[in-house]
Amino acid sequence: MGLASIGLILLWSGSTKVKDPSGTAEAIASFGVLASPSKLLAYLLGVTELSIGAGDLGSIAISPLVERVFASATAVLFASFVVLISRSLAKGERFPCHCFGADERPLSRLTLLRTALLASIAVSVALGSFTAPSGSAREHILEFVIAGSLLGVISMTLVTKRLLHFDSHLRQIGGA
Repeated sequence: MGLASIGLILLWSGSTKVKDPSGTAEAIASFGVLASPSKLLAYLLGVTELSIGAGDLGSIAISPLVERVFASATAVLFASFVVLISRSLAKGERFPCHCFGADERPLSRLTLLRTALLASIAVSVALGSFTAPSGSAREHILEFVIAGSLLGVISMTLVTKRLLHFDSHLRQIGGA
């Protein structure tokens, strides 16, 4: 169920990138992946998302091994997005990510939270498919533990950044 949901999300986001790669090309450059926008890379990212999304949906009916491969690819893709978004937010950058098309809203903690939740689902499906029989209670417990852990790490990262900023502010006041 989780892998199929993620597959549908990837089909949606990939199709928006293939239809209009311009905004995604700008976002790729803003994330620092390339020095200048590349519509070709944006298009290829869209095709990659479409391929992984279709694989997520189809692999469930093919075999557990194929399902593991696509779940792992999905987890790596979303984890990469979490890293890029986290790095940009930590630098104070607020540009449109074009994650789902021509959305002009700037990066925010909500963007990070949404992407982290998708990443945690993908990771839990990937790990669950390696460690537990499908549909078992053990698999569901593992999904909740991984999702909770990932959210905890993200929360701690955001809080640590604030504390470091607050600490530097206190040092400036104390040194003045």
